[in-house]
Amino acid sequence: MVDIILGVDKKDERRLKRALKNIPEKVFKRTVGKAANKSMTPVSRKAKKLAPKDSGDYRKSIGKKKKTYTRNKVVWVGVGPRKGKPNAYLGHLIEYGHRIVSGGTVARVSGRRAGRADRARDESRTGQGRVVGFVPPRPHLRPALRQSKAKVLGIYRKELHLGIETEARRV
Repeated sequence: MVDIILGVDKKDERRLKRALKNIPEKVFKRTVGKAANKSMTPVSRKAKKLAPKDSGDYRKSIGKKKKTYTRNKVVWVGVGPRKGKPNAYLGHLIEYGHRIVSGGTVARVSGRRAGRADRARDESRTGQGRVVGFVPPRPHLRPALRQSKAKVLGIYRKELHLGIETEARRV
């Protein structure tokens, strides 16, 4: 999933945090949640356009997911392959590329488990594999975010403004 963090000036950030703390949970979910979700639509569409189309299943799996943490007044919206859709598990492999291994597993080059082989289904083949090729990365999520960032911020501000106006009229 691709994340975007909206940057604001320190002075404005403090004022905004104070204002959002006083907003009731229902109003927060309706205004901020809706604005954040709607603002990430251009990224989702762009990612679908940039995603490789082999069978089309992976491209169809790309979508948005919104998660709201009402206690901390945080809304997270991610764009990427959705769980439960065909070929959704391939997202990171397509975005960053991967090694092609034959005959078992290969020890990781770096990271927490450096020097150790991954577990294979057949324990006798652990660490016995060899790299026979490399699939190059085909980035589509990061470029989609980079190309849509200005649009995202504009839509977010507009939708948040409209949501606050709507809520003010209700009161």
